[in-house]
Amino acid sequence: MDKRKAVQSTLSNLSKENLAKFCHELMHRKEEPQVERNMVEGKSLLEITDVLFSTFR
Repeated sequence: MDKRKAVQSTLSNLSKENLAKFCHELMHRKEEPQVERNMVEGKSLLEITDVLFSTFR
């Protein structure tokens, strides 16, 4: 399994509450890079995966 599919699989296994917590932690990181709210709020798992790969690669 490639890395992108592994991340998608992991995110899809999170409950709605845990996914929200994960996104909250992304938005409130103290160090760079930081993720803006509009990059993850209301986004699909595929879109959040894209944000993770474009931000942290």
